[in-house]
Amino acid sequence: MDNLPVIKTEEADAPSVNVEKKKKKEDKEEKKDISLDKLELALYRAQLAMVRTATTTTTLGFALYKLMQEKHREGTDGPLMQIFSPKIVSLVLFFAGFLGLISYSFKHVASLKKINRFTPKFYVSGVMMVSYVILMLTFFLFIGALLSG
Repeated sequence: MDNLPVIKTEEADAPSVNVEKKKKKEDKEEKKDISLDKLELALYRAQLAMVRTATTTTTLGFALYKLMQEKHREGTDGPLMQIFSPKIVSLVLFFAGFLGLISYSFKHVASLKKINRFTPKFYVSGVMMVSYVILMLTFFLFIGALLSG
């Protein structure tokens, strides 16, 4: 009796096939979630890079403003100092840093919405808090340079 062949029916195989399909579907969903997590982290990393760029641009604008102002006081005005005043150089760099950071922040929100990862908590995240501080400082420097004589 032990030597009798075992007959498999489709009904017996059906549950194992369904389990395999379900497992493959879950694996695919998990890979998709991991990919979206990686994309979201890349967006935050890019936001931080833009914060760094805006900070560098603002710092450069402030440093050039002070350097050119000192050269102007010493009376060592070169031909470029006749064209580019310290005020104009600083205003351009402050505006560039501000505009770059604010435009990337809007792009960041749009990208998060596109991948369905946007939540209102984004606006109070650490990355955005740093962005707000840099935006405010750059804005105040811009206004200060604009109003200064």
